[in-house]
Amino acid sequence: MRLIYPQPPAGIRDLAYRALNMETLRHPHPEGSNAPANAAGHVPDLHKVFLLDLAAVGARKGLRAARHMSWYDVVVLSGIAHGIEIARAGKADGTFVTRGEDVERQLAILTSLAARRGSPVEIRILRIPWIANFTLWLHRGKSDRLIPIITATSRLEAGREYSPAAFFAAIRDAASHIHQTHGTPKRPIKRKR
Repeated sequence: MRLIYPQPPAGIRDLAYRALNMETLRHPHPEGSNAPANAAGHVPDLHKVFLLDLAAVGARKGLRAARHMSWYDVVVLSGIAHGIEIARAGKADGTFVTRGEDVERQLAILTSLAARRGSPVEIRILRIPWIANFTLWLHRGKSDRLIPIITATSRLEAGREYSPAAFFAAIRDAASHIHQTHGTPKRPIKRKR
């Protein structure tokens, strides 16, 4: 299937590569790698990251309540896969670089998706705090699919493809419980000086 990546705003790609350069300067030697055999086939581009809070999951709002919050890219440099997340908030920029088995698993799943037959899909990332921290969202309108990569619940199997209905049915009770117990994270209070 053809994987579609939207065009990011100006400057996002530069921020990503600057963050990657700093990461390779800080940590030039790769850790041991247990990369899946197909982890280097597909070369993705920047994709949107969406956040869905626990209250929305418990209230059955589904994917329509997810908010676009940042951009994400996977870059392979010297055989090591790096995940780079770039967030822009007004005048402040933030970047975060990761590497390791989770990033290699993302790349392996994207490679296997690109080899499949099927209609084009936009690749997105969905984050649900405390439950499904990194999920590939195959967006194609009414036939979206979700593939959790990093999950904190045994009700979701990492790497398995779910319909949105099955995905949310698996996590709704946990999301409601966590939201009732811990609430929604609040922004820090600004003190007047």
